[in-house]
Amino acid sequence: MTEKKKRSPEEIEEIARRRDVNEHTVVCLVAMVLIVLMAVASMFTAG
Repeated sequence: MTEKKKRSPEEIEEIARRRDVNEHTVVCLVAMVLIVLMAVASMFTAG
């Protein structure tokens, strides 16, 4: 990407939106993993 062309506002917005979606996906995955870990831990401690 050596070619430097001016980005349009729409393009910048699109990139920002994509980054937000990626962040949201990561947060969801981390939350799911934590929930699964807590469920497994409670199963082990209860059983």
